[in-house]
Amino acid sequence: MPAHMKPVALGRVGHRGTGSVNFVTETRNTTGLIGKLSAPAPALIIGTALWVIATIVVAVSGDRWSDALPICYAGIGVGFLGFALFSIQRRAAVRGDKGAQQGAGLVD
Repeated sequence: MPAHMKPVALGRVGHRGTGSVNFVTETRNTTGLIGKLSAPAPALIIGTALWVIATIVVAVSGDRWSDALPICYAGIGVGFLGFALFSIQRRAAVRGDKGAQQGAGLVD
């Protein structure tokens, strides 16, 4: 039985009578949701976008938060670096390179 299928007992186990238990197989299609939640590309894009928004807010606020501006720039830089590394690994996985990483949303 596949891992995503879970047997569900109907009736009472140990009931006097026929002694049989009826099973119904319940399936849930969670692969699409799990794939969307664990895909690294949306997380990288959303994270970098949030750093851009934070940078704009800090820049507009003036001298009050000026010490945080380099941190916002670093966040944007790390987001772009992460997306670049993800893109390189994805291209290698799609090409089928021997040393390419597998899984983690790299190949559709």
